[in-house]
Amino acid sequence: MKDYTKTIELLKKKAVKDDEAVEILNRALTINPSNQKTFWKMTRLTFYVWERHKEYKEGNLGRKTDTIRKVVNLKEYKNMHSTFPVGKFDAEKEFKNLNKLLGDPRQFPLFKSYNFMQKGTSKPIPQDVLDKIIFTKYNP
Repeated sequence: MKDYTKTIELLKKKAVKDDEAVEILNRALTINPSNQKTFWKMTRLTFYVWERHKEYKEGNLGRKTDTIRKVVNLKEYKNMHSTFPVGKFDAEKEFKNLNKLLGDPRQFPLFKSYNFMQKGTSKPIPQDVLDKIIFTKYNP
């Protein structure tokens, strides 16, 4: 169980009412699928997580950059790219953007089990596995 003492103290200090606090937290922690930019971001992250999960299950978890290159060259990725208004597909540009996105600490809170299902199922990827495939440093 997590300790939310600091959170509660901040809410009290700022005089945030209970309902307002719940609304703020819900808005901050919920992904809006109707926002195309957010949906495209989550789609890219999902492709990456699926590829890392596949590598993890095969015992072949390599460099993150190698996985990113694989992902942006997947036929499914290219097909999905064409459905979003993000310009012409350029594998090198996609590699740089996805690499930057994955390294951005502001994105780290998105990597929760409930946001990523195992490919082809409705079962979430366990949080401990997700943490290993996203946050573990490469050690050959």
